[in-house]
Amino acid sequence: MANMTLVELAKRQYGGAALRIAEVLAERNELFTDAVWTEGNSTTGDVYAQRTAQPNGTWRKINQGVASSSSSTKQLVESYSMLQARSVIDKKLVDLAADSRMFRQSEDEAFVAGMSESFVDGIFYGDTATDPEQPLGLANRYNALSNANVTTASGTSSDQTSMWIVQWGTDKTSFVYPRGTTAGVSQQDLGEIDALDASNNSYRAYATLFDIMAGLRIKDPRCVQRICNVDTGTYSTTLDQAFIKALNKLPDAGPAVVYMNQTAKTIIELAIIQKTNLLFAPMMYGGIPVPSIQGKYPIRRLDALLNTESQVS
Repeated sequence: MANMTLVELAKRQYGGAALRIAEVLAERNELFTDAVWTEGNSTTGDVYAQRTAQPNGTWRKINQGVASSSSSTKQLVESYSMLQARSVIDKKLVDLAADSRMFRQSEDEAFVAGMSESFVDGIFYGDTATDPEQPLGLANRYNALSNANVTTASGTSSDQTSMWIVQWGTDKTSFVYPRGTTAGVSQQDLGEIDALDASNNSYRAYATLFDIMAGLRIKDPRCVQRICNVDTGTYSTTLDQAFIKALNKLPDAGPAVVYMNQTAKTIIELAIIQKTNLLFAPMMYGGIPVPSIQGKYPIRRLDALLNTESQVS
């Protein structure tokens, strides 16, 4: 089951037990629609090899030998981070609803929507140095211009954001979940419980526990490109140059997805309708029209990406 999204994986696992929560995550956040999920090789973390050099062949003549060569790798461990939420709904509210099952489901889905935002925020901005329970976010992995996979758009204002280009795949960038789990997401009906209000007085309620447990595995660091120092005020041609530089740093010409927030996406779409920019264009992606880079790389909206990032230097 290679290169499957969370929804595709949930459909095939354990009779679709995690399907509804996977669907809600994908509906609320476009990252879950694109990202590849794969099972890790342990219950606590995924141990994998990241290639640092590849072997080279040898030109030879007849009766001439070939020297042995090998690739080099380094072993890394991607720990799983656990995000949980507990939905608690007053039993009386549920009992008064015309359709108690649907009412409870709609209330629960609001918690899942909130989890999706928290999860993506952690994937981009999590800092294990200050919050060890969070994942190490992309902004803290790709955090300096000395990193070959970080390109600056040369912005200097106090309102800055980043745009990200990601190639998804089990051998590129993927989410890994604990071995033997339902794609790393679960929903447990805790039934009727005694809940406490703000004054520690108890009342009867229905409770549901939601769980996401996953890590971000980057097998090839070139499969993630950060364009940083993007001014959010107006469009600038320096952004075109930054995109061309970043796209040419990808390891191959395979599919990639571009992520940016609402402010940045609006700037790009305004550049498209002016019809004077040759880099940005509309395209069909997943059956719907979306803005893109070069008509090949779809642009997705992620509002977890901040407009108040610090200058990357």
